[in-house]
Amino acid sequence: MTLPKVHFQQRHLNQIEGVEILDLNKLYTKPFQDHDPACPHRVEFHCLIYIEEGEGFHFVDFEQFPVMAGTCITINRHQVHAYDFKHKPQGKLLLFTEAFLESVRTNIRTSVYAPFYLSSEYSPAFNLNTHTQNSCIAILNEIEKEQNAPAPDLLIIELLFSALMQKIENEKQLTYPSKTSDKRKKTFIQFLDLIEAHYRNTRDANDYADMMHITYKTLNQLCKTVSHQTAKQLIDAQVILQAKRELVIEHKQTQELAFELGFDDLSNFIKYFKKRTSMTPTQFRESH
Repeated sequence: MTLPKVHFQQRHLNQIEGVEILDLNKLYTKPFQDHDPACPHRVEFHCLIYIEEGEGFHFVDFEQFPVMAGTCITINRHQVHAYDFKHKPQGKLLLFTEAFLESVRTNIRTSVYAPFYLSSEYSPAFNLNTHTQNSCIAILNEIEKEQNAPAPDLLIIELLFSALMQKIENEKQLTYPSKTSDKRKKTFIQFLDLIEAHYRNTRDANDYADMMHITYKTLNQLCKTVSHQTAKQLIDAQVILQAKRELVIEHKQTQELAFELGFDDLSNFIKYFKKRTSMTPTQFRESH
């Protein structure tokens, strides 16, 4: 089975391009021809899920995260996730593309929604306090109202989107405090993007430092400050995450996967995987 890659599809032509909001209940009842939302799939856009009622779980990169009323779930582009069609928690689903996010960052000059999912302190699901819950649902309703207007205004949606993300970011800072400047965050995001693009070709942190025109020491210190992990640990985390995805979801053979991930020798890949997961690739696949 090949892991489905789900691309952003605009439902209505008159809506602002690159952003869509809908009720989760519509997701549960809408027929899908290209993929099953209840099964793991990789998204080529970003998702923000806000739970208003009920409880259940949300699958993100091989972990099940409990959700309840007031839970906010952030899914970054290229992550693998699946919806809970058994418990069907109710709420809002906000989908947006990288192009829309870049437009917001340019026009509003904000650094919100950084893809920090490789950070050891990151959790895709977290609970908001009552005050933030009320603010978020009000903003989400305003976004939906503007998006469904006869002539939706891009600037209004971008401002509402920024306000929503800033509210959530402020709440996240209470749980995952960060003293990292926006400039350093931007550099860290650049590093994560480079890992995603080149992890099959190199696992050497020095190569990434060269790509970024900075020293290895500078890169390593940045990674420690932002994520409490070294640059090499973050590179390895991406390789292991991709290996897990392809072993379990795409049923890749270990030898084939080792070659695709840039390992010349199968035994080296098995040792590499076991050192970081305490299981061989075959044991990991069987456990899932």
